[in-house]
Amino acid sequence: MAKGSFGETLKREREMRGVSLDEIAAATRISTRFLHALENEQWEKLPGGVFNRGFVRAVARYLGMDEEALIAEYALAAHDQPQVAVWAEKTHAVKSGRRGRLAALATLLLAAVGAGGWLLWQHYAERIRAWWSPPAPQPAAAPVAPVAETSPTAAGAVERLELNWIAPFAEFRTSLDWFLRNRPDVVERSVTTVQNVEGTTHVL
Repeated sequence: MAKGSFGETLKREREMRGVSLDEIAAATRISTRFLHALENEQWEKLPGGVFNRGFVRAVARYLGMDEEALIAEYALAAHDQPQVAVWAEKTHAVKSGRRGRLAALATLLLAAVGAGGWLLWQHYAERIRAWWSPPAPQPAAAPVAPVAETSPTAAGAVERLELNWIAPFAEFRTSLDWFLRNRPDVVERSVTTVQNVEGTTHVL
C-alpha cells in the first residue's frame, strides 16, 4: 500500500461522518496526538506493537468501519507484522515444558511412594498379616464332670451313724464270745430248749 493511503482513508471516513479528533479521543480515551499520528502515518510517534493495533480497532469501532479490514490496511502501511504466532508458539513451548516437568516430577513421586511402600511391606509384612488375619478358633474343652463335695456337716452325720450301728454289734459279739467261753452250760440249755421247741413244732 502506497504511503498515505491508510492515513487518507482513515481521515476521509472520519470527515464523512462529521466527527472530530477530539470527539474520537473523548470516546475512545486515545490521545489526540496519537490519532493525528495515525492519520499522518507518523509511526515513530506511536507506542508501536499491539498498542497501535488497539488504537486502530477502537477508531474503526467508533466510526462503524470493518475493524479487521482497517487493521490489515494499517499492517500493510506500517509494515507491522503480527507477532501473535511467534508468541503463541513460545507460550505453547513453555506450557509443554512445564507439563513435561510436572509429568516427570509426578512419575518420580509415584516411584518413590511405590518403593517406600514396598520396603515397608517387606519390613512389616508378618505384622500386617498377623494383624489382618482373624485368630484361629480354639478347640472346645471337654466338659468336666462336677465333683460332688461333701459338706463337713454331712460327713460328720455319716460318721456318727456308722458308729451308732457298729458299736452295738461289736458289744454283742464281745458278750457272745464271753458266754461261749465262760458259760457253756447256759449255751447247752439254750440249744436243748431250741431243739425241744423244734420237736414240738414238728409233732404239731
